[in-house]
Amino acid sequence: MSNRSDDKRSALLTALSVSVGHVNGLERDWLHSAGATSNQINAAWLEVFEIALTPNHSGNFNDDAYAYLGGLGHTGSLPDRWAAFWSGVLPTGYEPGMMTFDGSTGYYSKTTGVTTAGNKETAVIKFNRSDFTGAVVEQLFVVFGAVHVRMSVMLLSSTIALPNRQAKMQVQVTNSAGTDICKIISTSTLLDGGDHVAMISFDGDTGDASLVIDGVDEDDTSNPDRIAPTTGALDSGASSTIYVGANAGASHLGGDVGYFGYRDAYLTNHGDFMSGSTPKELDETTWTEWGSQPLFWNQYGTMSDNKGSAGNMTANGTITGPA
Repeated sequence: MSNRSDDKRSALLTALSVSVGHVNGLERDWLHSAGATSNQINAAWLEVFEIALTPNHSGNFNDDAYAYLGGLGHTGSLPDRWAAFWSGVLPTGYEPGMMTFDGSTGYYSKTTGVTTAGNKETAVIKFNRSDFTGAVVEQLFVVFGAVHVRMSVMLLSSTIALPNRQAKMQVQVTNSAGTDICKIISTSTLLDGGDHVAMISFDGDTGDASLVIDGVDEDDTSNPDRIAPTTGALDSGASSTIYVGANAGASHLGGDVGYFGYRDAYLTNHGDFMSGSTPKELDETTWTEWGSQPLFWNQYGTMSDNKGSAGNMTANGTITGPA
């Protein structure tokens, strides 16, 4: 039989129409959804084969692959079977562009016409940031009620004097009195120059919160800087504001943002928004994934073309793209 790695990788790249860099994450996500636990691709495939073929699995990769794919109804040579398999189970290679912020002047803002309500919220964002140093934080986005923060999401430098948060994402939520009622720090460091997709959710009525990045739960519950989510009323009203790429003109982002949305609802269906680090194209007519029209939504990061209900943001300073 032909070489397993060449056959599978070639079929995968053809089905996706994306670069090699996207493949491992997508493949691993699918394998875990099929019951594998290993993060090593070959070992995970063998786990899937064993689950499906027991007691008839041989332990030989190509032989088991041939039998497994045949059991799914695919015919022909092993390359033919891989090609048919991947074309049926993977996303379509949807890769919306991103806007690049200059790190000193560029950001989007909406300071009028934004009405928030209730104590629930969910945001999704695609971002890319290489390493940066110093006593610096960079704001991905922040949503304010009338006065206080509803949700703030930032990246911290790799040398900041907060060792438990270096090169990580921090999510902060305050109540209507301005007191922190949630602070989540990602498990992974994220200043790697790669694309990431995050879904951040908070429910002030139940005290629940979720941080999922690239399809993985990233709430580091053992981080000593974490503030466990608790119940509380969020600041809201018709004078709410939002900033993307800065915090009211400070803490400027020197990276890329795309695929941003925010809704006053507690959603945890992250699989509807991402497959690994690849975002999924969303329904902008019936808003199936969001449940209803969000306040903000734009798949390309151009916040001056908002598909949500709160109107367009204003571009400030230097923002280029889409990249």
